[in-house]
Amino acid sequence: MLLRVQLLNHFGTPLGVIRMYGDRDKFLEAVRDLKTGLYEAAA
Repeated sequence: MLLRVQLLNHFGTPLGVIRMYGDRDKFLEAVRDLKTGLYEAAA
């Protein structure tokens, strides 16, 4: 699972990471934005 990799452990639990973005919808929006940016950079 992506949120359980050691690199992200210092952020706390997966729920804690989501809470840093305010709520689930804002977290998912940030993930989509990151994904879009990565694909644009790779193109």
